[in-house]
Amino acid sequence: MLDDDHEVSARVLRSLFEHVDEAVFIADEHGRYTDANQAACRMLGYTVPELLGKTVEDLLPPSEHTRLLDVKLDGLELTIAASGREGIERAIAERPSLILMDLNLPDMTGFDATDILRTLPVTCAVPIIAITAAATKADHARASTAGFAHYLTKPVRISELERAITSTLEAAPRS
Repeated sequence: MLDDDHEVSARVLRSLFEHVDEAVFIADEHGRYTDANQAACRMLGYTVPELLGKTVEDLLPPSEHTRLLDVKLDGLELTIAASGREGIERAIAERPSLILMDLNLPDMTGFDATDILRTLPVTCAVPIIAITAAATKADHARASTAGFAHYLTKPVRISELERAITSTLEAAPRS
């Protein structure tokens, strides 16, 4: 239960963002929506109760994630894998310049997939950018020892992703 000061602050904040014309989403440390204004609901076609507890991945099909990235990241070829195993197989076959690794995969963790990729001669030097909703200090510490080029937390800003990709590719050795 919130004390009186926090309740007033929460009501004031809610009142402010409800009257903004832009879509506003509030998410917890795991990337799950805890609130959204009407503009956000109109944008996604959901009501606030339907959004609560969901993440972007829950609301948009993977094809939409790809379309959004394709628009922003011109000149890069994007390949999507639905699982860690599929991602590893594609990385071996396609030998990418860079891997964007979600740390919450359906069949294994992104840490496990990264560990496997690091043991394979064809993928051991490929830079990996971690993308996750996990944003605790322990998550950051584990990620820093895993050797990721960058560690981005959801929701990821496209400009932040573009900077991470650009700097990683510029720093990567040329083959």
